[in-house]
Amino acid sequence: MPAVNHVFTVFSLLAFTSPSVPFTWHLTEASSWNAGTCLFIFWTGLSSLVWFINSIVWDGNIVNWTPVWCDISTRIAIATTIGIPASMLVIQRRTYFMVRQSATNEKTAQKRRALAIDLLIGLGLPILNMILSIIVQGHRFDILEDVGCYPAIVNTSLTYILITLWPVFIGIASFVFTVMNLSYIQRHRHSLDSWMECTPSSLLTSSLYIRLVVLGFIAFGLSSMLSVRDLVSQITSGSVVWPGWNVVHADFGRVDQIPRGIWAGRGAHSGFGVELKRWVSVGCALAAFFVLGTTREAGERYRAFGRMILKVLGGKNGQQDEENGDLKRYAFG
Repeated sequence: MPAVNHVFTVFSLLAFTSPSVPFTWHLTEASSWNAGTCLFIFWTGLSSLVWFINSIVWDGNIVNWTPVWCDISTRIAIATTIGIPASMLVIQRRTYFMVRQSATNEKTAQKRRALAIDLLIGLGLPILNMILSIIVQGHRFDILEDVGCYPAIVNTSLTYILITLWPVFIGIASFVFTVMNLSYIQRHRHSLDSWMECTPSSLLTSSLYIRLVVLGFIAFGLSSMLSVRDLVSQITSGSVVWPGWNVVHADFGRVDQIPRGIWAGRGAHSGFGVELKRWVSVGCALAAFFVLGTTREAGERYRAFGRMILKVLGGKNGQQDEENGDLKRYAFG
């Protein structure tokens, strides 16, 4: 079904490019509270970019064109499985504590400590999980037709600890904070605006705070489908006891090249799981854009950027048109 892959290529490109707009100003105005939004856009955008490239390079083929790229992209695929829910946990956890404490009273040391914790959760955990996944990596990687490079993780008891359960627990923790934030909104919805006026960042408004809570529910819904599906699939397919490093890595250099007709029907709902893994990143990235990139503040930034582009493109012609307009207004009163 090449049409399915072509549709994914279009949406994955949109998922990579569209959140980059709000990412630029969230990054340039980075503070102690919005590290989570930057990390969320980073992980979803990076994952969408990887799947976009793979969908083009391996469209209708299983040729091992670029082994080094596959080594890199499969590591990224594993990291983003943790990175997306972990960065959402950072967002919901940080906003939860901010609305209950006076942000204006935070000292520099406290802000740095909060930022360090956020980076440890949203960046450190995915990188650690990416490194630990090598232990349960059966061979170098797989190449799936239309999908491209895919991690080759063996189904052992140790895989639950190192890979499978991490996004489940992180997603649950993020969901709990999201629910508590929603509860706070319902109880204090009339005082949100006055509280936001005391926050140190001009980016954080009551509207954005509500949007972040909405994004938390969307991200939980999408990522939980993937994590629960992986857990159920691993349980139903029958995992084996960890046989040891030498057994798992006996044929580590092997690369399995699998046509769509095989991987789409191999095992229970295997094709659905593969497609879900790459569509979750796209869905989260597009959700990030619609939540963070469609605010009133975002509209003002788009207009300012458009005026800047017109000014650059206009150059001398724009100045001449302006002067001619002034002469016409003078001549015709």
